[in-house]
Amino acid sequence: MVQQVQVYLFGDPSYDFDRKLHDLLYSKNDPILSAFFEQSCDSIRAEIGQLPLQHQTSFPRFRSLADLLQRYRKGGVNPAFQIALACVYQIGAFIMSALTLSNE
Repeated sequence: MVQQVQVYLFGDPSYDFDRKLHDLLYSKNDPILSAFFEQSCDSIRAEIGQLPLQHQTSFPRFRSLADLLQRYRKGGVNPAFQIALACVYQIGAFIMSALTLSNE
């Protein structure tokens, strides 16, 4: 019997995460995934808050990851957000796939 294996690479910013992250953010069907997204958003804001004030002003204000993704799509945001959003998507996809496998 052939066993299927999935490999996850976290932090690869070259992966096109935009549409898939949007879909995950708006799926709202799992409390674990929703909690992960809320905590990720809080962590990103906390990291920005630890920067010197002159650097904090170069980051846009955002209420949620969906808001941050929308600002990213419009362009002009700090490139660090691309890496953060890519990681959030990749870990979120991993969580979703683990939840799917556990429900089978």
